[in-house]
Amino acid sequence: VESWELEKEINSKKTSFLCRKDLGLEIEGSRLLSDREDLEGLIIPFVLKKFFGFSGRGISFVRDEKQRKGLSDESFPALAEPLLPRIRDFGVFYKDVSKKVVQNLNDDRGQFRGVLIKKEFPEQEMIFKETEPVFKWYQEKFGINFLQIDCFQYLREGHLKFNALCEVNHRKTMG
Repeated sequence: VESWELEKEINSKKTSFLCRKDLGLEIEGSRLLSDREDLEGLIIPFVLKKFFGFSGRGISFVRDEKQRKGLSDESFPALAEPLLPRIRDFGVFYKDVSKKVVQNLNDDRGQFRGVLIKKEFPEQEMIFKETEPVFKWYQEKFGINFLQIDCFQYLREGHLKFNALCEVNHRKTMG
C-alpha cells in the first residue's frame, strides 16, 4: 500500500467510525451513508462528514428538512452523526509512550481556529483513559507510533458526556 493511501485510510472518518464500533464507543444515530437514499430515517439535526475532510472542511450541518433536501450527490459517501451540543473540544497527542492534552478552539462550523495549551486539564486523566484504547486500536491496525485524537465533551439530557473519538490526525504537520 502506498503511504498516501495508508494516510488516507488512517485519517478517514469511515475508519474512525469503524474504530468506535469495534471499541463500543458508538454514538447513537451515527451511520455510514453511501448515497442520498441512505438519508432516510436520519433524525434532524445531524452532521454529515465526508470521509476525507479535515479541520471542519467536508462537513455539512443539517438542521432542517430544507438543508437535508439540498444536499448534493457530491456529499456522499459520508458519515452522519447526530448534532451534539458540544461544550469543549480536546486534542490528545500520543507519540510512543508520551501523551499530551490540549483544548481545541473550533468555530461554529467545526473549523479549527486555535489551541489552548495548559500544563494540565482537570479532565486529563479521564481523557487519557477514554482515548488510549483508540490509540492502541490504530497502533495495532496500522503499525503507527503517533496519533492525534480529537474528542469532546457534550451535554445529553442534562448530563455531561464524553465522545472519545471525533476524528484522528496522523500526519507530519501535527501541532
